[in-house]
Formats: sequence, C-alpha cells, structure tokens
Amino acid sequence: MMESAEGNPALVAFCGLIILQPNLSMVIALTFMTMIMLVAGNVRKLHIAMVAAAAVGLVVLLIIIEPYRFARYQIFTDPWQDPTKNGYQLIQSLYALASGGIFGRGLGRSMQKNLFLPYGHRSPGPPLLLATKALPWSSFTR
Repeated sequence: MMESAEGNPALVAFCGLIILQPNLSMVIALTFMTMIMLVAGNVRKLHIAMVAAAAVGLVVLLIIIEPYRFARYQIFTDPWQDPTKNGYQLIQSLYALASGGIFGRGLGRSMQKNLFLPYGHRSPGPPLLLATKALPWSSFTR
C-alpha cells in the first residue's frame, strides 16, 4: 500500500512545463487524472486533501494573474455579459442542451450544431462537446 504521494514532484514538473505554453486546461486535466490515480492508489486522504488544496489555490492564482484567463472565466460564469462576441458559443451550446430535452432530437437532427454553433465541428471543451452530443442523444439514446 502506498503511504505518500511520491508522484507529485513529477506532476509539478510536467504542469510547470505545460503552463509555460500557456495551457491551463491541460494542467487542470493532468492534475485531475493524477488525483484519480492517487485515490485509486489508496494514498492517505490527508495527502490528497493537501494536493487538492494546493492545486485549487494555484489554479485560482493562475486565473487571476493572467488577464485573458480572468476574462475567459468571467465569460464562462456569465456568458450573457457579451452575448454577441465572447459569450456567443457558450450561449448557443446552452440553447442546444435545452432544446434537446430529456430524450434528444435524434441523430442528424441537431439544429444548433449546423446553424448556430460556430465551432460545433470541433468543440473546444467538455461543455461545448456535451452540447453537440447531447442535443441529438441527450440523456437517453433511442
């Protein structure tokens, strides 16, 4: 049984190199996967909590110190503050989720993806990917 989080220096090194690109979403995904492996590896909960607290604090700091990240965070939390430019993609993806209903519209019947989602063919993130897939399929498949 593993008693300490010995893989954390490697995580810090990889995340440090990735953040230089700058790619915060990859750092968050890598940290999340590492946390899952720590839980699966039966690491002490105190160590996991310490790593999680440090990760959350670092992500908040990285968002605050970069103006473009802070602007993206603000648009993500309230896309209606700029509905015709920066918030447009997110608003259209929310419309796609809402119009899909519980059972979805069916494969090939997505209206938002074809006409209103500018990046529907290559959604840049999980919420938008969810919108392009949940509209035709929703929670249940037919």
